[in-house]
Amino acid sequence: MIELQNVCMRFGDVELLDRVNLTLKKGETLVLVGPSGQGKSVLLKLMAGVLKPTSGAISIEGNDLVTIRGEVRARLLRRMGMLFQKNALFDSLT
Repeated sequence: MIELQNVCMRFGDVELLDRVNLTLKKGETLVLVGPSGQGKSVLLKLMAGVLKPTSGAISIEGNDLVTIRGEVRARLLRRMGMLFQKNALFDSLT
């Protein structure tokens, strides 16, 4: 259902994620645990289509999340939901 292939994410000179590979099948559960600043929220935002990876591929139900556009993308994203703790949902707003 969700597949990441060699996903990298950089913010300026900081490489936060380096060649992440992950496959989640329908019905599987993923728990991300770790210290602050290690990329947990960034990984979730990538899988939800909020951020685009610096490189690599993200596939949701066989659709390339990085390249799909229009109604196909909108329909796919409407089926997703995320809830962050505290104010992390609004960290990119001005």
